[in-house]
Amino acid sequence: MLRYKSLGPFYRLLNWIIKKSPLPPWVTVRTKYGKLIVPKSFRVLTYMLDLIEPEVKSIFESKVKKANYFIDIGAGCDGWYTIKALRLNPKIKAIAFEPDLAAYHVLRANLAKNNLEAIALNIALSDENLGSKCRRLDDVLTELGVKLSSNDVIKIDVEGSALKVLAGASKSLEKAPCIIVELHPGEEELTSYLKRYPLEVSQVSKYFVVACRRE
Repeated sequence: MLRYKSLGPFYRLLNWIIKKSPLPPWVTVRTKYGKLIVPKSFRVLTYMLDLIEPEVKSIFESKVKKANYFIDIGAGCDGWYTIKALRLNPKIKAIAFEPDLAAYHVLRANLAKNNLEAIALNIALSDENLGSKCRRLDDVLTELGVKLSSNDVIKIDVEGSALKVLAGASKSLEKAPCIIVELHPGEEELTSYLKRYPLEVSQVSKYFVVACRRE
């Protein structure tokens, strides 16, 4: 199997060539899970070779295949994890949160381009409700009639606000879903916070924490 690190200088050179090429600012990339509209500056080759964040690739794939729900918090314009979840498990129900309006519209376009259905919401998540555009996850899921279980998966990538997101998801965390969090500055206490819940927590790399039901 091809690994991210094995590409080394060759990968970085090709990615640099793509960024500097006279391609339009947005490009359509063919991936294993469908076609994605992404900025040219994104890791185009990483998408094509299915090498996005390899340290959590296997755990995400194994867990999402058994899940009833996938919650994508900070889905991004590509919607990579939402689209991947829907491809790996056609029965899964996906809910994608993306607060940036431009990224949200591209996310919707990527779902439509691949004929996939998900609930996509243009709102931010936090520890309190601050109007219609900033909500607590627990409250949103209650309104949608979603009841999580330990089989379900939550992915969080919110640029330093993960602790606030988790504080607004206490009822959901009690159900011990699998949680995959991309770490950013300001989230250093995240591991100890998650240990309050019935979760086995591990930092699998410098950039990711994974928490799953404690056996």
